[in-house]
This record gives sequence, structure tokens and C-alpha cells, in this order.
Amino acid sequence: MKPKQFLGKDMTEALRAVRESLGPDALILQSRSLSDDQGVEVIAMHEETAERRPIELTRKSVQAAGDLDEVRHEIAEVRSLLKWLLPSIAGKGLVENLLDQGLAPEVITRLAREMEKSQQKSDRERLFTAIARLIPFAGELSRSEAQQGRAALIGPSGAGKTTSLIKLTVRLAREGARVGWINLESRRMVGADLLASYCGILAVPYRAAYDLETLTRAVAELSDCDWILIDTPGLSPRDAEGLDEVSGALGAIPNLHRMLFLSAATNGRDMAAWVEIYKALGFDAMAFTKIDECGHFGPMINTAVSAGRPLSYVTLGQDLVNDIQLGRPDLLASLLLSGWDNDD
Repeated sequence: MKPKQFLGKDMTEALRAVRESLGPDALILQSRSLSDDQGVEVIAMHEETAERRPIELTRKSVQAAGDLDEVRHEIAEVRSLLKWLLPSIAGKGLVENLLDQGLAPEVITRLAREMEKSQQKSDRERLFTAIARLIPFAGELSRSEAQQGRAALIGPSGAGKTTSLIKLTVRLAREGARVGWINLESRRMVGADLLASYCGILAVPYRAAYDLETLTRAVAELSDCDWILIDTPGLSPRDAEGLDEVSGALGAIPNLHRMLFLSAATNGRDMAAWVEIYKALGFDAMAFTKIDECGHFGPMINTAVSAGRPLSYVTLGQDLVNDIQLGRPDLLASLLLSGWDNDD
């Protein structure tokens, strides 16, 4: 089938014509505003006759536009397309709110499809359910009674791994666990100074490790602890040598649980890049830090949905005692909907 032209006074009307003629799976090839306020033109065809290309607003496309009005038009077009594709939530302000939070169009589409399966009446409850279905949840760190727990905190520089380790220690100690620390900061001693200061305050046995030999010895010396928490050096995306060193050291520790810590205030592209970088090292679960510094929660949700690893913890502030919580999907949904009062 050849592409067909559809006209409308605005994008909503043109897309409605596309939907009525070609059905909900039509492929939008092109859209533009006509001169002299004559409305909007959309070129579309059946999806099965062409390969769908995802909608993507990249830095390159923004630069190519060269005009803020064109960029705004492109963003408005994405919003209109999503409303057209997701009629069940289009008229309730939910699409706009999710886009404003930085949620990716493909994630919004997945959430909307899950919401349609829900039996709850309010959009808020249905969104909670949808997020719970899409974001895997690891729950609390756990170990068998017969086996020592061992966990390594990995992640980029500035992600808050060291303070998160201290917060996690307090949480485990409240449950009666005896925790020991190992610092694998072989290149910089900033993290070591912080742990050295707090190990006396919290009565936590502490060892510093600089290579595979000292790390193996430190693990043996902390054999009477219920949990060994290992702090690792923060790396830059270009530090392949450092990543190999950490990977080799951690690979020598059996039964090691690895948690990737990322700052929730990181932009979405960098967050996705870090996930791919650390997949080479291997990790079992994720945690998001510095949520108190984050104004938009969409990039965090995008990462949690697409990373392919369950979420364990989030940190919400500077309080070392109370500001680490389980990363429950309903908590992320609450953050995503913060400031939005529309509830059917």
C-alpha cells in the first residue's frame, strides 16, 4: 500500500483521520504544519508495509533543527502521537505528566499497556500496578543461616557508594547482623578516610585492600561477621584498566552479591551507559542514590525498567540512619506522581 495523505486543523484531528482509515497500528511517515495556518498534514501507511522507526529526540536532531520553534513542534508532535497511540489515558493529563518527568515514550507505552490490564479504578492505582509489573524488585539483602553474606557496592565516581555502605550497615545492624567492611579503594583514599572515621563510631571491623592478596586476607580476617560489605573505587567511563582490576579482584570472592549504585540525578543517557559498562563486570541488583537531589524521576524509572536487573534500595537524603529504603515499585510510582493531583 502506498502512503496516504491526511489533513486536519490540528495534529489531533489529522491523527484521528489516520486512525479511522488505517487503524491503530498505522505507521506515521511524516507530519508538518501547512503554511498560512491551513492546518496539519500527516503522511501514513499500514505498519506491515514498512519497517517502523522509533521516535527519538536526539541532540543531533535538536541541533539540526536550529530553531527553538521547530524543536517545540517536534516535542508537541511526540505528545500528540502518544495520545493517539494511548487513547485510554490520553484525556486525563497522564501522558503530559509522565513526559514532563522525563519518562521515555517507549516506557510510557509499556506502562499504558499494563494499565489497561488493571482492574483498579484510579489512574494512580493503575500506574502503581503497572510500575510494579515492569520494575523487578530484589527486596532486602538476604543470606542463608549457614553462609556468610558478602556484597560489593559498585558504580561510578560520585554515586554515593561509601555513604550508602554506611547506611546499609546501620540497617543490617538494626536486624542484629554483625557487619565488617573492606575498602578496595586502591587508587584514592577519600573513601577510606570516611570509612576509617565511621568504623570506630559504629564498632565495625574494617580492612583496607589494595590488591588480590590483601583482599583475600581481609575476607578471611572478617570470617566471623554475618555480612562483609565491600566498597569499590568509583570509575570513569574511559577507565577500562580500572574496571578490569575491580572485576578481577571481585571475581576471586565466592558467593559475592554485586549491587550497582547510580545517582538518580544523572541524566538518562549517562545512566543507561553506566548500566552497559557495569554489565561487563556483572551485577545482581541496582540501587539509586541522591533522590533528594533529583527534580525529574523519569530517567531513573527508564533505567529501572530497561536495565534487566532488580532494584534493591534507594537513598533519599543525608541522614545516615534513616535515609536508605527498599526500592519498592510503589515508592518509585509515588515519586513519579509527586505534585500531580489528578486522580480520575
